Amino acid sequence: MGMAMKALFGGRVTLKSVQKVEEGTFVRVDEPLKAYTSFAWRLALSAVIATGGIAVSSPAVIIGAMLIAPLMSPMLGTTFALVASNWRGFVRTIIITALGVAGCLLISMAFAAIMPVDVDPSTNSEIVSRTSPRIADLIIALASGLMGSISIMRDDIPDAMPGVAISAAIVPPLCAVGISLYAGDIRSAFGAMNLFMVNYFAIQATSLIVFVIAELERRVRSGEEKMPGRARAIMFAAILVGVLTVSVPLAFASLDIVNENDRRNAVGEIVRNWAEDDGYRITGLDFRDDEVSIEIAGEGPAPEARDLRDALDDRGFADERIRVIVEHEETF
Repeated sequence: MGMAMKALFGGRVTLKSVQKVEEGTFVRVDEPLKAYTSFAWRLALSAVIATGGIAVSSPAVIIGAMLIAPLMSPMLGTTFALVASNWRGFVRTIIITALGVAGCLLISMAFAAIMPVDVDPSTNSEIVSRTSPRIADLIIALASGLMGSISIMRDDIPDAMPGVAISAAIVPPLCAVGISLYAGDIRSAFGAMNLFMVNYFAIQATSLIVFVIAELERRVRSGEEKMPGRARAIMFAAILVGVLTVSVPLAFASLDIVNENDRRNAVGEIVRNWAEDDGYRITGLDFRDDEVSIEIAGEGPAPEARDLRDALDDRGFADERIRVIVEHEETF
């Protein structure tokens, strides 16, 4: 454990560093008015900026919203308080996180209602990219939680937090949920909320490991109300179950993407061979569900569509419908 402490935290975790983390993650709030108003302002403005960035499809604006978003702090505070057996801090951070999530949803819905720009969740690139999380998103979230929990325990890498805020991407998915709900697109809202839950549980899981290694329960100040042992066990189990629950659909989604890419590559190869055999070249190849739209151009007799149909059938793509557009060229 000693080597792990040095590798993770650069040395021994002191009471002073623990108290600093408690203050930064809402586990302890010594100045409520200052702490809560700062959180509220940052949350509200990050939600407005993220919603606007999504509406105009501007990644730069969305990144700006991530940098000021404060939700990472109470999320880390929840596992910090859990490991430290701080019952009051655990309840406080859960409530702050829940209120922050609700605030993002309400603000994004309200802003979507008054924006002069109509946003279609099914075509907006910033929403579409957040409605189908994959296993890669889980890995990114795990790494973000690991870096976030390490950086708040160390005073020699404070510059890592802005990068963690960007990679974790907590507020933009919530704003995508709000915009989708306002537009009545429940499917997109569900997908974006799924991405948020992936981030949430991944951050909880990796920060939990880091704080266990830090042996927080032995280092927190005395006098705090201790969390009952059964309650701690239930919360530990809930985090594990949450990670497993979000991982299964991500694994299937990633597998579907791999299979779809393999299908497209195989069909594309068949189409290219079919066209090139007659001296034609492919000018367009579009996949839509089970239909392949093909555009070819060249001189002389066009390749027979029947030959392409037979080639696809032979390779196991009998269910693929094909649509061929031929452009005849002439050289003078």
